[in-house]
Amino acid sequence: MSDFLAYELLPRIWNMSIAASVVIVFVLAARLLLKKAPKVFSYALWSVVLFRLLCPFSIPTGFSLLALTDAPIRQTAAHTTQVQYVQPDLAHTEFPQVDLPVPGVSQAVNQALPQGEEQLVADPLEAPVALLTLGWMAGMALMAVYSVLSMLRLRRRLVEAVPLRDNIYLADHIASPFVLGVLRPKIYLPSTLSAEEQKYIILHEQYHIKRLDHLVKLLAFFALCIHWFNPLVWLSFFLAQKDMEMSCDEAVLQTLGGHIRADYSASLLSLSTGRRVVGGTPLAFGEGNAKGRIQNLLTWNKPRKWVVALAALVCVAVVASCGTNPEAGKSQGEKHTPISSQDGQGEEALSALTNYLSQLQEGDNLTLSLSRNGGEPIVYEDCWSAINSVYNANQLKEVQWNIVEATAPGFSPERSQEAVTIAQINDWSLTAYSDAREVRFEGPTGEVWLAPQSDSCVPYQQLRDWFDELEYAALNGDYEHQNLVIPNEGQSYLEAAAVYCQAYESFHLQATSGSKFCYTYVSTQVKAAEDATQHFREQGEIGENTYCFYLTTVFVPENDYALNWSMAGNTGEYTGNDPSVPKEAYEYSRCGYITLEEDGWHGEVVGTGF
Repeated sequence: MSDFLAYELLPRIWNMSIAASVVIVFVLAARLLLKKAPKVFSYALWSVVLFRLLCPFSIPTGFSLLALTDAPIRQTAAHTTQVQYVQPDLAHTEFPQVDLPVPGVSQAVNQALPQGEEQLVADPLEAPVALLTLGWMAGMALMAVYSVLSMLRLRRRLVEAVPLRDNIYLADHIASPFVLGVLRPKIYLPSTLSAEEQKYIILHEQYHIKRLDHLVKLLAFFALCIHWFNPLVWLSFFLAQKDMEMSCDEAVLQTLGGHIRADYSASLLSLSTGRRVVGGTPLAFGEGNAKGRIQNLLTWNKPRKWVVALAALVCVAVVASCGTNPEAGKSQGEKHTPISSQDGQGEEALSALTNYLSQLQEGDNLTLSLSRNGGEPIVYEDCWSAINSVYNANQLKEVQWNIVEATAPGFSPERSQEAVTIAQINDWSLTAYSDAREVRFEGPTGEVWLAPQSDSCVPYQQLRDWFDELEYAALNGDYEHQNLVIPNEGQSYLEAAAVYCQAYESFHLQATSGSKFCYTYVSTQVKAAEDATQHFREQGEIGENTYCFYLTTVFVPENDYALNWSMAGNTGEYTGNDPSVPKEAYEYSRCGYITLEEDGWHGEVVGTGF
């Protein structure tokens, strides 16, 4: 958890903030179009900005406006995606990259970022990201403290407030009416208001409560606390409050009639606080730009029905197109057009792939490679060396494919963070991408893009699983490839077993980032299993030079997939008290044998039981 807070949380916040910034630009443009429309529609537009600031994922559609900016998309589940301008684990990624919606900036930033071995060995981005995270958290804390202190000062001024009726109170020491409270909001009025002023000001505040504006402002302030570093978010916060107040002003005129606008404007001017309140509460009647609100009141006319209908249509269109993500797998700026299915070549290529996969059998000359962030691919020329290779091949055979006419907006193969390719040399290849459901098949008839028919099928994950197992087998990490030999230096069998297990489990540290076998921390401890040793010797199953032991491994998985993969029956959170062990560590127990042979000690970890 500490690594997530220190290195991954802020990049995720950056992604949300950048996506929201793009949406803010679209909302500002739409707001200009709605300048003559009722302000309630301008106010409604800010809902999609609030959504973007607080929710990291959305559903993909073909009409998302973010496709116009080539927003990089990452698939998070079968029906949801994320906009990913910055890699979440930027500090520990081998080839850190950003893909910002501002021309030229991404290239300059990427050239300045450390890459490859320099990034993995020295972790040069850890300190800057951690410091930026601390600064961001400090900013949030300062805003929260300011808001709480402001609220306490206000509460002290309301001690002697007296009830007028229902949830309405009169107070002597307040400059302007306001709504205060969350679950049971109350309206507070200056005791100096006349009965006529009370009438329309109470109506104004009741509109706020009816629309739940007091909760909206609280959420908006929460979003501002999170994204305090973004000037566009500050602009949005103040403009949304302005639209909120103006829409309530218009609602009062709509209800009571235009004849009150002069008195209403005079009250607004006299009760103006002359400042903006930066906080979640209260909703103050005289808050903000009184001049702009008065000008809006003086020019207000009851809107025509067609204006309301057109404004509602624009509002719905903007909210829908800004609240959804581009479909994962396509790029607006660069189309990768596959073979057209209309001329039959697409079906021919799909038929060829189906034929290749149906005839696939163990021993065929296949390669599997992983490309990451444009770097040199890691290639394994024997796809059958892992324990589950046949199973993985059968899983691939079962996939049913559909031809797609083009990849989705926001996706470019050249910019994809990771791609796994299975290939039969000089014959065909199938490439799956980490940020797309579509795959690219290249064969003798050309190229075609395909997508699995089942929403639950993720081709990249299928091929990445296979690659991870090949890599781990090559590292001698799986149960079938334990080729470590510990030199015999006169040590006891437990000492030899301790060295063997630490070396064996440390293969997890060498796995490629993102692998289901990748750990960032490993520590092992062994203890004798004397009863098991005696039992198996009496049964004649082991010799006099073989000893049984119990292994406990403490580890920190690099990713959620690695944690899920490690979850055997006895895996759980670390319960020890070693201060050197990271707080987010887990542990599991295994059994093993260690045997003294002529060339040294040979070990074997066998699982959760002998």
